[in-house]
Amino acid sequence: YHALVRIISGGNYHLHYVLLSILVYMSLLYLFCNLRLQFIGKERLLFITLMLIPSTLLWSSGVLKEAFALIGIALMLGGMFRIMQNQKAGSPNLIAILVGIILLILIRPFIALALVVTLFVHFLIKRQKITTQILVYAGISLVTVIAGFLLYRIGSGFNPIEILITRGQEFIVSAQQANAGTLHSLPN
Repeated sequence: YHALVRIISGGNYHLHYVLLSILVYMSLLYLFCNLRLQFIGKERLLFITLMLIPSTLLWSSGVLKEAFALIGIALMLGGMFRIMQNQKAGSPNLIAILVGIILLILIRPFIALALVVTLFVHFLIKRQKITTQILVYAGISLVTVIAGFLLYRIGSGFNPIEILITRGQEFIVSAQQANAGTLHSLPN
């Protein structure tokens, strides 16, 4: 992103920030337009939730990876909800889903996995008109967790427990280095 925008900006960080903010705003607007049909009668609450919550604006407006993750989420969810609404998978929707999934896999693979599984289950429930939704979500989630552990046992090099431990330790070290005010030591 920065290499492409640098051609236009001449290296001005503030222009990078403004362009990324515009991209994130457009992706949030795209997400709102696609989700509002799922939340009929609650459009105002949906708009406030998507556009005005400080954490969304804070983390999605900086020149961080979270902005691109949010763009990926918007593309993926928007494409899925358009397919579910129209009952047909057109090329633009499939391309949006594919680009969204690729962005998320490259930036935040754990979010991509969680969203893909959740959307698959949601799509399955809507298509099959299943009434016991919690059982389907729990079953698919259990299958996903078991598949992750089986990948580890097969020897693929994927170790979900090690990844969780490493990410947790990296987060703690990052908080210690930044002298975060929210870091609290637990008593021994």
